[in-house]
Formats: sequence, C-alpha cells, structure tokens
Amino acid sequence: MTKLFAGDRLAELNGFTLEMAAVQLAGLELVKQEPGCAVTRFNVTEPISAGSGSLHGAVLYGLLDVTGFLAVLPMLATDKGVVTHDAHFSVLSQVPRGHDVELRADVERLGRSIAFIRVEAYDVSDSPERLLATAKVTKSVLDLSRRLKYAD
Repeated sequence: MTKLFAGDRLAELNGFTLEMAAVQLAGLELVKQEPGCAVTRFNVTEPISAGSGSLHGAVLYGLLDVTGFLAVLPMLATDKGVVTHDAHFSVLSQVPRGHDVELRADVERLGRSIAFIRVEAYDVSDSPERLLATAKVTKSVLDLSRRLKYAD
C-alpha cells in the first residue's frame, strides 16, 4: 500500500509552504484541504497591491500556484513531489485593496508523472462573490525519495 502525505507530515509540509516569505507577506491562510482540493484566503493589503490600489497580478499568480500545490499534496506518495512546469493565468477583474480573496483549487487529474490542476480566485467581500481569475497549472510528479528530507 502506498503511503500518502497525511497527519503530521502533511501539516509539516503545509507549514513550509505557508511560511514562505511571499506567502506570509500576502497573509495566505489555508481554509480547507483534502485530497484533490484546497481552499485558501487572504486580504488585499498595501504590500501586495499595485500602484492602482488593487491586487498585483504577480502576487495573484504565485498564490494560485501555491493553492494548487496544497490541493495535490495530500494525493502524493511520500516519496513523490511536484514542480510546476506550465501555468496559464487569466485575470478577469481587478480586486481593490481591503477586499478578501478566496482561491479554490481542484486536481483534475493526477497521473504517475503529471498533475493537472484548476484554480479559481473569487472576491468574496461582497455578495454575490465575483470571479477574479482562473489558472490551469500543470505539475510534474518527481521521485524525491533520495533528494528531500521529508521523503521516506
């Protein structure tokens, strides 16, 4: 039986991910995580907004990718890892400073060597919520058993 990332090991990897400087600057919080699904949230603050007073696109791209990683992580065997090798982002609308953004990731397919993930960003400050951006992220699945300290 294949051992998957779960429990303390999953929490440790989530911690490494959420403690990255750029992620910390954005204030990204993990709301939900289960195999194939992750939901994160953050508030658009001064440090991550552009001169126009709205969320900077580069920040959004990175957080979409991170949320995709959090969705696929619980599906991985402990001797596997993923790296992004392709991503497509479509920004549909700006979101102003002070608004809350929710990112929702779903793994559309996970194979032996590749994962396809869809991530959507929503402005959830007002009702109804508004779709801000979509992303299609493709990650290569790698054998990391000899390369990373957290692998068995």
